[in-house]
Amino acid sequence: GGIWRCSQPKVGMRGDSNGEDEKYFKLLSSMVSHDLDNTVGSTGRIYPPLYLSRMSGGPELAEYINHDPARVRIFDLRPKSSAVANRATGGGYEITGSKGGYKDCSIRWCGIGNIHAVRGSLEKLTSVVAGKGGDDMDFSGKIEDSKWIYHLRTVIKASWEVAMVVSHCCKPAVVHCSHGWDRTSQVCALAQMFLDPYYRTMEGFRVLVEKEWLAYGHPFQLRCCHGE
Repeated sequence: GGIWRCSQPKVGMRGDSNGEDEKYFKLLSSMVSHDLDNTVGSTGRIYPPLYLSRMSGGPELAEYINHDPARVRIFDLRPKSSAVANRATGGGYEITGSKGGYKDCSIRWCGIGNIHAVRGSLEKLTSVVAGKGGDDMDFSGKIEDSKWIYHLRTVIKASWEVAMVVSHCCKPAVVHCSHGWDRTSQVCALAQMFLDPYYRTMEGFRVLVEKEWLAYGHPFQLRCCHGE
């Protein structure tokens, strides 16, 4: 398996298709060994559902990791409602299965908030930590209300699932959001930190930032408000 990243497909309201894009996914599918079609993962071993449930916060991951027959796993990091709404501006998501052009693929919605939601959450968190939220008696509740922990949880959960697909299922994980340089960079980088201890070293972390953030044009000058 491997991690592949991109931006959203240009489906639009008409449900347009792109033959070159679909061919690319077929090539990814062809990379998967046929020996894996009838086995669960690299060892043919099924992870205990309780273990997967505790690690992911829900029971649905056990079925996805252990029994999804798709040869290519697509992780759309957005809420599905956002992906559907993006069709109005020419974006959208892959149509998988027998009804679409992305055969042998399945899509998993990760529900990670966009930069506007995260920025608003950070502002609320900062206000609470700085003591601008009033009474300290409900400090933990105000932290939870900021949804900052929720955003962290969704990013970590998606990253862990990508790592599981690559390491356990030995299948390609295609990761994208809308533009592919915010949520996509976070999840791809963190998944690699889960998979490879090299990226948990100082040298490896520098390499990871270079190839997953700088090389893909992440707009640090906007996100970090440099010069403002």
